[in-house]
Amino acid sequence: MLFMRRWVLERKLATSDVPEEEQINLIKDLERKETEFMRLKRHKICIDDFELLTIIGRGAFGEVRLCQEKKSGNIYAMKKLKKSEMVKRGQVEHVRAERNLLAEVASHCIVKLYYSFQDAEYLYLIMEYLPGGDMMTLLMRADTLTENVARLPLSSVHAILSTCIRLTRNWSFPVNACLVF
Repeated sequence: MLFMRRWVLERKLATSDVPEEEQINLIKDLERKETEFMRLKRHKICIDDFELLTIIGRGAFGEVRLCQEKKSGNIYAMKKLKKSEMVKRGQVEHVRAERNLLAEVASHCIVKLYYSFQDAEYLYLIMEYLPGGDMMTLLMRADTLTENVARLPLSSVHAILSTCIRLTRNWSFPVNACLVF
């Protein structure tokens, strides 16, 4: 399977104007992702692999919790989304696009997705935990931002949009922006 994906990528790159150094990096990145995928495929991860800690946020479809992986002790943010709510609100494709983007993009300005899995009722996204909050919380607390305060979040949004456009060539905007204050 890796051979086929690599062949497709090499064919696309051959007809693009991507510099050779970046082409090599893209191929190496594909190989790294394939290796990680095969490692994860050997072990089906589930909710029982994590110790659930405190709730750090609530959203339209569920909650975000701090969790600790039992095996490694690593701390993550676990986004727990109720599947029936996503279907009811017609947001399945939006959530799928978010998950796919987070899985594919390796960028310092977009939160890293480590695992995703589901059970009968929920979809789980296990992501990098970044203390410091998100833009929505910042805006709710401050109401209006001064120009000096707004510079960092706006430059982060610019970096996120630039990354998404460069890597996906579309306007799929990730909800999980890395905004460290």
